Amino acid sequence: MIFNDTAFCDVDIYFQFCAFVRSVLIFPGLVVNSLILMSVIMCLNSKKNRIKSSIVAYVVGSTAFNIANLLSWPLMIDWRIYQKWRFSSPVCELMVYVKQIASTVSFYYVSCISFSIYIAIVFGHKIVDHKLFTIFQLFFPCLVLMTEEMIEHILGWKFSHYDNVYETCFTIINDQTMKIRMLFKILLGLPLTAYFYLHILLTIFRSAQVMKRSQATNRKLAKTFSFICLITFIAHIPGGILPLIADKNICLETATEFLFDLPIFTNPVILFCMNKELRVQCKKLLGGIKRTRSGSQFSHSIVTTDSQQASSSSNNLKLVNSGD
Repeated sequence: MIFNDTAFCDVDIYFQFCAFVRSVLIFPGLVVNSLILMSVIMCLNSKKNRIKSSIVAYVVGSTAFNIANLLSWPLMIDWRIYQKWRFSSPVCELMVYVKQIASTVSFYYVSCISFSIYIAIVFGHKIVDHKLFTIFQLFFPCLVLMTEEMIEHILGWKFSHYDNVYETCFTIINDQTMKIRMLFKILLGLPLTAYFYLHILLTIFRSAQVMKRSQATNRKLAKTFSFICLITFIAHIPGGILPLIADKNICLETATEFLFDLPIFTNPVILFCMNKELRVQCKKLLGGIKRTRSGSQFSHSIVTTDSQQASSSSNNLKLVNSGD
């Protein structure tokens, strides 16, 4: 049985608020991540294809899992609105599993992009273009997940997320696996990512000093990587720490779920910052949509003007005929 401590918030109001916020954010989330996928397709179809196939795999993988996570939101919105889980226990377990897997894999795919950039710039190795290296990085998140599942099985931490007494389906409450995943992310993933960014910047600055190049470009790169690092930590640290200290509180659980899903919106920003070609194609895509709308509005105004002129001419003709 799940013990729900509700002393610190009004659950009814809080649940309705959470359902409203998720209902508002689900469409922008789908739009932003769909923009990433469409930009990748445009990159591949571009005559100047400057995006590497390995980067494409990581970007598509991360974005696809973000979209899978977003598609589970309607189930969460429904049970927040009605304050009970109206579906079966297997559906509850499937939703929680999809959310946890999607969040974990998406994070590690973005980290793989950082690692590829790190290897290419710091060591100058062409291994990043090797197919075996790409395959290893693509399956690395699966290796992490298998390790987490094995630890969960060994420690006997397999609990049901569905409570048939209270008809609830919580993602984090009574789930010790989440603590393992958050520990992996905070103690391994985030420090390594920060180290990659820092080492990349140091390498670029040292190279510029040796070659006596201008530091203007390096300052721009430093701002970009600092921004990426800041977004990464803001998106993952609060949502990673809260499950470790949360103690079966409904309101704290719901707040943690929001922070847990925050990378759905920050990962596209990081991907755009990391790859110039994605930004270029996204601007072209948005520019094409804007031109299409402007063209349709212009055509509509012409049709409206022509119809008004035709109507005016008809009225004048009627007046002339009535005068005769």
